[in-house]
Amino acid sequence: MASPVTGLPLPRPARPLAEANLRQGPSPDHPVLEHMEQAGLVTVRAECEVWRLVRTADGREAWAHSTTLRVR
Repeated sequence: MASPVTGLPLPRPARPLAEANLRQGPSPDHPVLEHMEQAGLVTVRAECEVWRLVRTADGREAWAHSTTLRVR
């Protein structure tokens, strides 16, 4: 299925470009749940404007800003 936001397939793999905050919701107003390492691999599950709902390798889900991710 393609995302209505970007037209890219969902789900899809991505890598962080640098360390980034993973948030409870798609806004900087939401609390940070954890920090994402650059070496990690995540799966983009959904999109909301410039935010991406990602699932980490250990199964946790949180929101990351699209500028912190590189689609593989």
